[in-house]
Amino acid sequence: MIPYRISFSGIRDYKPRTISLMGKRDHILISGANGAGKSTLTFCWGAVMASTKVNVEGLRSKNLPDNRVWRAKIELVYENDGFVDAAKYVRFMLVLEQEPGHPLKKEYYIAEGDQVDEWEQETRFSSSDKHFNFREYKRMLLQKYKVDPDAFYLIWYQQDVNQFAVMKPEERFRIFSEMTGIDSIQKSWESFKEQERDKEAILQTARNNQIQYKFELERWEKEKNRYEDQQNRMKKGILQYKTALCTLENHYYTERMKYKDELEDVKENLDEKYEEAQQGEKHFTQLETELIAKQASFQSVEKEREIAEERQLQCKKESKDKEREWNAVKEEIKDVTDRVKNIGISEDVVRAEKSSKEQQLQEAEKEKVYTEQLIRETSHNVNELRSEVAKLEVQVDNDEAAVVSAKNYIEQYKSSFYMEEKHTKVESMMRQTKDLVETVKKDLQQKYEEKKQLELNR
Repeated sequence: MIPYRISFSGIRDYKPRTISLMGKRDHILISGANGAGKSTLTFCWGAVMASTKVNVEGLRSKNLPDNRVWRAKIELVYENDGFVDAAKYVRFMLVLEQEPGHPLKKEYYIAEGDQVDEWEQETRFSSSDKHFNFREYKRMLLQKYKVDPDAFYLIWYQQDVNQFAVMKPEERFRIFSEMTGIDSIQKSWESFKEQERDKEAILQTARNNQIQYKFELERWEKEKNRYEDQQNRMKKGILQYKTALCTLENHYYTERMKYKDELEDVKENLDEKYEEAQQGEKHFTQLETELIAKQASFQSVEKEREIAEERQLQCKKESKDKEREWNAVKEEIKDVTDRVKNIGISEDVVRAEKSSKEQQLQEAEKEKVYTEQLIRETSHNVNELRSEVAKLEVQVDNDEAAVVSAKNYIEQYKSSFYMEEKHTKVESMMRQTKDLVETVKKDLQQKYEEKKQLELNR
């Protein structure tokens, strides 16, 4: 803010006076001889601004009697150039009053307005007010209106001028530096140089860090590129995995449904096979019973075969005997014939002997026919036995296939130690039956060869 006007009354022995201070770029010089009131004017200025360097009681006239009331008023108007948040004009006023025998009363006022002497609002500050007291007045001067009378030698009092005149050059330069801000500039410069050195070190550190950061940036950029490539690969892999997973899910779902249907079919087949196994077990028992019956029948046939073989041997023996007899008769007939030819024998003897021999020959022929009949019957019995053996072989083969099938069913669906032992016995019996059939076949073949030889001999 810029000083605009100052006025005072009741100050020492001076008359009420108003001094214009207008002009932003003007300098005002107030001069005069000693006692003209130059220092008094500066004291008035400091007093209205609540300066601690001004003794307000020193503004009282020494010529004023003690029994009279002292009243004084000082006004200082500033023009606001827009740097302070206030009206265009601001008035600061100090009102003094001292009654005889009483302490001095002080009241400060602050008024604002857009026109001089047309104040829109006014605030009173007194020592008895809790809120608007002298401390609040100084706070508003410093914080709101940015005015500090004791800072930077804003007001030069007489004693300050006298002290400044007798000071040493160094002290005077110090004060001049404080007045003009050189010291603050110097401190700022030194601080700036220190900061510059610090900043230079920081800059060097920053450069080193920049190199390191650049290296780190390149490394991290490579890491970023690698990470992005990895992320892209992961995305592609996840996409492929998701696609494969969906495909596998569909495939396994189809397979599961397929296997589920197959499992149902297998369960049904197992149930059917279980029933077939039970039926096979029953059939196996039936086959076992039939096998025992066939074995008994086979043994009976075997006995009949043995009897037939014995009869065949006997017939063969008898045939040989008859053949020998027949040969002997033939020899005798031949001998008789020769003798008849060579020896003269009576006709009756010859006829009788011939008749006897012919009778013997007829008997031999009958024996031969009977023997041949026995051979034919024996051959017929052998053929029947051979047919029976063939039937038994077919039946045994069928029984073996049925036993194997039943065994497979039983082993697959109902395996037990008892069934295995039973199967072992049946297999042993089947092997014995097969061996017996082979033996019968060999015997029949032998009998057939003997019969063939007998026919050749006949």
